[in-house]
Amino acid sequence: MISSVVHTLTKWKKLHDHGASDPAAAATGEHTTRLTWGQAATFINVPKKTLDDYMREVRMGHRNGFDFDQNSSKRFGVLRAFNRRRRERERLGESEHVEPTGIGQQNQ
Repeated sequence: MISSVVHTLTKWKKLHDHGASDPAAAATGEHTTRLTWGQAATFINVPKKTLDDYMREVRMGHRNGFDFDQNSSKRFGVLRAFNRRRRERERLGESEHVEPTGIGQQNQ
């Protein structure tokens, strides 16, 4: 579900930004240890490559106007399909607006 993917991404980002609680470090006065993206991914038991892909799709969905509230209970493939259709429309739209060169021009 899209909502669970967004929740996982939020958790991953918080772990990276704020670190994880370390009971051993708390005894010395340190309460968190900053994690790399890979360490944070390992901490939540999801491959970093998968999280990177999810993040890319979510960002693209936000940029393209995907309605996350209405589709939160749908499978993640709905977002992927939305982004794929959007990319295809943009690709086709760009090729339609290219002006042909050399057609109707006379050599002078």
